[in-house]
Amino acid sequence: MVIINRRLAEIEWPGVSHIGQRMKYPRGADAPLLTVIGVVSDIHHLGPGEPSRPELYLPYAQRSLPMMAVAVRTAGDPMALVPAIRAEVFRIDASQPISGVSTMAAHLDQTYGRARFLATLTLLFGAAMCLLAVIGVYGVTSVAVAQRTREFGVRTALGASPSRLGCDVLLTSLIPVGWGAFIGIGGAASASHLIGTLLFGTPPIEPMVYGAAATVLAVVTLVASLGPARRAATIDPVTALRDG
Repeated sequence: MVIINRRLAEIEWPGVSHIGQRMKYPRGADAPLLTVIGVVSDIHHLGPGEPSRPELYLPYAQRSLPMMAVAVRTAGDPMALVPAIRAEVFRIDASQPISGVSTMAAHLDQTYGRARFLATLTLLFGAAMCLLAVIGVYGVTSVAVAQRTREFGVRTALGASPSRLGCDVLLTSLIPVGWGAFIGIGGAASASHLIGTLLFGTPPIEPMVYGAAATVLAVVTLVASLGPARRAATIDPVTALRDG
């Protein structure tokens, strides 16, 4: 009897039922025929970014190994059960050594440590870029409002409402940012084959992620433009015309 993973099943018997198929392990004329009794999901032993390998699982009584790993699911603190597990193993075989005891959380931290560090670093860089974007949009919009002070004064004198002037400033700020987001999303989609090598379990082209990025950029632009837009909406036409 043998249990195989999906990768091996697709390689050996593509498009047919896998249960009941027979195979030899190890490969060779003298190897016994094993009957497939189950198919399990693939496991990425070499890391989350590496492809799974063809694997099979044999009963311990059928093919023993010099060492093995035992996984225990607990409802509370897993380390609190380590003494009881050791005692149970020693009860079966007092000479059996136990080493490498660890929790699944610690194992995952070690496995994903580098990926999490890069993700945190990317997040920090993204936050810094958002801050620089706020400063840049605020500065450019403030200069643009200052240069259009006379225009806003004339429009106010002719009856333009403060809300209309403020919306004009916000729209003027959003147009170039919108073009930048369009170009950036297009570039990210074009480089998706490179991004895909850094991801695990997530498609490189995710519309929700791209939409969220564009939304964050729009919100950042609006927040940075609120101050200049408010100044444009409260310009005194008499002062603007006199200074102009």
